Formats: sequence, C-alpha cells, structure tokens
Amino acid sequence: MNIGEAFVLRRDVVLVPVTELSSEVRAKIEYDEGDYALSRLHGRMTSQIIDGETASLLELFREPTTIANAVIRNGLALSKDPRNWLEELLPHIGRFIQNKVLVPANEKEDVDARQPVASGARVGDWDVLHTVNVMEDSEIHRVRRDGVDGALKISRGGADALIANEGFRELELQAPNVM
Repeated sequence: MNIGEAFVLRRDVVLVPVTELSSEVRAKIEYDEGDYALSRLHGRMTSQIIDGETASLLELFREPTTIANAVIRNGLALSKDPRNWLEELLPHIGRFIQNKVLVPANEKEDVDARQPVASGARVGDWDVLHTVNVMEDSEIHRVRRDGVDGALKISRGGADALIANEGFRELELQAPNVM
C-alpha cells in the first residue's frame, strides 16, 4: 500500500451513527457509544461497526486525499501522534481498500460507471419492469413475459453484451407457478 497515493471513499459507502439505527437493529448488534455502522450499498461486504475515530478518518476521503495526509489530519484532530496513529490504522485501511470502501482516486468506480439494464428494455422475450438490486458483480431485475413475472440475474461483466445481443443466447427465466 502506497500511503502517498490518493484514495477516495466510494459514493455508495454509508456511515451512520449507531444511535440513528432503529432500536430493533441496535438490539441485535454489539456497539459502544460513538460507533458507526459502515455499509456499501452495492457491495457484497456485510455491514460492520466501526468506532467514531475511524469513521472521522473515512469522512476525510469524501474528497480524494492520500492516506498519509488523511491520517495526519485525523491524528492531529484527535490529539494523536500521527506516526503511531498510522501504524494503528494501516491494517484497517488495508481492509477498507481490499473491500473497495476506499478506491484509488484515479480509477472509475465499477458500480457507478455502469448503468443497469433500463426499465422497459427487452431481454429475449422478456420486458424489464424494474431493477431490484445492483451489486458490484451482478444485477437483478423483475421481468415479465405474457403476463408472467420472473427474475433476471445478469453478471455485471456481461450486461453490456447482453443488451447489445452480442453472443446472447436466451435463458429460460424462472417464473412462479401460477395456480
């Protein structure tokens, strides 16, 4: 990891103070006062609880910045020695990069760069009604053919080719049994 390289917090990352979560959710998790829930809307990473100091560090990455600069600014704001703080934070920052919470500032974000299949599009004999979910590696759509609803799952790497019908072979989509 190059601490001089600029990183940015993905736009689909959500940081929410645990105190703002519903009482039902808070009853199911362990947390301390001042903790935050960290989630990626379009990722497969499960939500996690992080402390407020780490959340304040991540907030510095809303704009592109280097790890070194963010740790120094964060450390000074928290009255911590930046060198010791960097040593303590490096394993966490490495996981944030691995989980694509932080991405290199010069790279386009995968999910944001690719639009899902649009409502109203046709895939084979099926009409796409709406997008149900978009993840970094797949998208799921509600579809309909001849009055029967179904689901369409598309690999994010192949969505463009599917729409253009390049190498497309029709898939039999699963539809619920109607009684």
